[in-house]
Amino acid sequence: MGYFYIGGNTLTWLKVAKGEDIHLLHVDEVQLFKAEDKYVTVVTKETEYIIRTPLRLLAQQLCSNTFWQIHRSVIVRISAISRVSKDDMGKMFVETSEGRPRLPVSRSAQSLFKQM
Repeated sequence: MGYFYIGGNTLTWLKVAKGEDIHLLHVDEVQLFKAEDKYVTVVTKETEYIIRTPLRLLAQQLCSNTFWQIHRSVIVRISAISRVSKDDMGKMFVETSEGRPRLPVSRSAQSLFKQM
């Protein structure tokens, strides 16, 4: 799998897999990236895809005004965040507008939400 840039060094297109098919996905369609083992799940409003690009490389290539890395295993589109909450232990979580399971926020990433 790969990725493409158009005009600059910010990631614009992703080459993603779903089953045996390869798709070209514009980064504007992506709601979040979630690392699981050797793969990264790319989540859109409609479906999920798989890529093998490490999350740390994606984090360097995505626009920081559009995506935040909220955990070592999660990068989320800021506009997809519908709610931020803390549990009884003080751990912070993010909920997205799609009603997906809560996403953990690392302690180091909690400062991102102070600017909201």
